[in-house]
Amino acid sequence: MLKWRETFGRDQTEIDAMIELRPRELGNLIVDAMKPFFDDTLRDRVRDAKDEYLEKAREWIDEQVGHKLDALRKEVDHVLGPYFTWLEEFQESLNDIAGEVMLPVPDEVPQAELPEPPAVFVDSRWTWKQQTDAMKARKAFEDDDEDEAA
Repeated sequence: MLKWRETFGRDQTEIDAMIELRPRELGNLIVDAMKPFFDDTLRDRVRDAKDEYLEKAREWIDEQVGHKLDALRKEVDHVLGPYFTWLEEFQESLNDIAGEVMLPVPDEVPQAELPEPPAVFVDSRWTWKQQTDAMKARKAFEDDDEDEAA
């Protein structure tokens, strides 16, 4: 026992007794034991590396074909610009019309049709005595006639 305490810094404990007496301590021991194998900084480092790569990729794309993309954008804006303006006005008109719509209130909303719930063994809202009496009656098979009749 002394060698165990020297090695692990605590007395030996049966795991089920530990769970019963100190339920959180087992979880804490597991988390502590796993900490050396988990890199808390990895997520941030991966995100930073991804952001850096994407920025560099955007710069490379811009250097290689940026002037061509700008020319295409100007051409599309010249050709489709009036249609985009018209579409924005059309969308505003649709929004105005939608704002005028009044929907009827439903006459009746269907409700769930559920079967009667089964009888409960015990209910946590009952007193301790009621729960104990119900458990004794169940063990004595006092309810079986009712169960078979149903």
